[in-house]
Amino acid sequence: MRLAELLSPTRIKLGLSVGSVAEAVALLLQEEGGALPELRAVEERLRRAHAGEAGSLRRVSPSTLVLSLGPNEDEDATAALGVAAHPLFLLESDGSEGPGPRILLVLVTPRAEEMRGDALENLARVLGDSSVESRILAATSPEKIRSSRRLMRLELTEALRVEHVMVRMSYRIFPDTPLREVVELMARKGLQALPVVGEDLHLVGVVTAGDALRHALDQKGRGGVEPDGRWTATARDVMLRSVMCVPEDQDLLDAAQLMVNKNVAELPVVRDGEVVGILTRDRVLGALFGGK
Repeated sequence: MRLAELLSPTRIKLGLSVGSVAEAVALLLQEEGGALPELRAVEERLRRAHAGEAGSLRRVSPSTLVLSLGPNEDEDATAALGVAAHPLFLLESDGSEGPGPRILLVLVTPRAEEMRGDALENLARVLGDSSVESRILAATSPEKIRSSRRLMRLELTEALRVEHVMVRMSYRIFPDTPLREVVELMARKGLQALPVVGEDLHLVGVVTAGDALRHALDQKGRGGVEPDGRWTATARDVMLRSVMCVPEDQDLLDAAQLMVNKNVAELPVVRDGEVVGILTRDRVLGALFGGK
């Protein structure tokens, strides 16, 4: 994910009239229309970042500070940039001498979108460039800062992969599994599809909720239920045998595009041919657009 995708114009604040980095961070993390984060909580996040416990604090130049903060619960991935009217006071020494920073970039990246290993190095190199720094300090609007392609095109996070959002397999459905068990499992776990595996745990088919219900109703009407109430159908009678699947390390956007192009709501997820999960449309929507 590039910086431009995280750093919206509303997250860029110029001419901050505050005295400390903590106060600036509180303003930058304030949600539109929301309450200002408690200063003591912000100071604690800064302390943990400074100690390397949850995030990092890095002075990339005398005028610029980059903060990577561990996310709070349900906190979205975001970036915020502030330019202070005067040098900011650091609550804890960062090992630098002289005036405090004026440019502050704050990054919040939830665990599902892990920071690239080289992201901070790239940020340090670009933000530490005197020409970029001068451009930010001289900016009169957020658009002036966002017009810097060199800065905005920086890759910050690893791309979301299928494994981050798939429903993990904690159960196995085989071709001879009774249809009643399949339907009960679907109902209990709220699943719309179940992969069917062979003895080697490799994918051999998929049972969808629609097909299972259709077959069950059809068999009931045709007398496909034993006198004791058992269903005679199995997963083999219902499953689709021609099935697309995706590897767990595939880019989530690519998998989502495949679901759209092929008009499928679920995709089995495999690792070395073995089924390890299932990717559902609602999980994809939640990951890409739900802010979790």
